[in-house]
Amino acid sequence: MNTFETGRELWLDAMEQCLRGEHRASRDGSTHEVQGMSWRLENVEQAWINDANRRAKLKYACAEFIWYLSGTRDGWIKHYAPQYKRFLEPDGSAHGAYGSRWMEHGQMGFVLGELKSDSRRAVMTCWDAHHDIPQVVREGPDVPCTLSLQFLREDDRLNMVVTMRSNDAWLGLPYDMFCFATLQRLFAGALGLRTGWYTHQVGSMHLYERNVARAEECLQHRASGIGYQEPLSGMIPDSPTALLDEMAAVVMIEMKYRMFGDGLKHAVLPANSLLRNVVAHTIGN
Repeated sequence: MNTFETGRELWLDAMEQCLRGEHRASRDGSTHEVQGMSWRLENVEQAWINDANRRAKLKYACAEFIWYLSGTRDGWIKHYAPQYKRFLEPDGSAHGAYGSRWMEHGQMGFVLGELKSDSRRAVMTCWDAHHDIPQVVREGPDVPCTLSLQFLREDDRLNMVVTMRSNDAWLGLPYDMFCFATLQRLFAGALGLRTGWYTHQVGSMHLYERNVARAEECLQHRASGIGYQEPLSGMIPDSPTALLDEMAAVVMIEMKYRMFGDGLKHAVLPANSLLRNVVAHTIGN
């Protein structure tokens, strides 16, 4: 397994591995693919790729994370990424939305409870065969790329293993790693644990041909692309209850901003909390 200190290094290696991989056709175009790969990130606080040549959008990453926390299938994420419309159902819902799956059957609450002691069962499942196989058969616009998120206590640290069936190295990986690692940081803090390592394992890691030139440019200029945007920092809620309260607060703040243009002025959130910084990046306050 390849191990890295920063998300940027992990992301660059994933693209490099793809370029060395096989040429494969797909439903969405020609790809360079590597199968059955795993990467480990040691410094989870540095999960944001922070590459000056790629310039991934932190505003969108934060909005997507809040969308997950909202637990909804409503496709309001299109407000921040209009191109997401192509993944939505005719009624505007997102079949593969992770957040609704995290909340279904009380998965998030179960995991937080299970992690109060050592457990190998602290898993949130994103793939639901009952609903997703029919979606594949009918060739619906979206099925979950992520299969599961597993959390593991190791002494006073919380580690995480993310398993994905499919991952777009250019478009998806930067945002997936940010969202999942941010969730890991929040869970660790709420449980009074330090953040441990993050493992990202993928069945099909691929790079679409249309993104190869830009990926090669990032790899060629990797030394000059270091750092253009500071990673998110801030205080973490210190209990599961406080975490769930802050999650509900940021979801409400985002909704009021999107619907009425309200900002953070009257937000009931600690001034220097991580989730406050997430929603501040989302709404631009």
